[in-house]
Amino acid sequence: MILLHGTGGDEAEMMPLAHKIAPGAMLVGLRGRATEDGSVRWFRALSHTAFDQADIAAEAEAARLAAEAVGATEPDEAPTEPTELPAISPAE
Repeated sequence: MILLHGTGGDEAEMMPLAHKIAPGAMLVGLRGRATEDGSVRWFRALSHTAFDQADIAAEAEAARLAAEAVGATEPDEAPTEPTELPAISPAE
């Protein structure tokens, strides 16, 4: 199970809930690389109502690759095209 935190969270915050939902499942908590006002998040916001679509696509691909690297997905199971999240770029 891939766990993605909300803005200001971290890679461990969803673990207790995931253990209750899926006892015995492999859990992979990933930390977002973008920051906003000192809080970690998964993608860059351009404003309160607009998000950096390229960054969403890059981070979705990074999450997919991370999950694949730890064996949480098989290479052919994951979509080859990101749907709503995106590209690999260092957080600023």
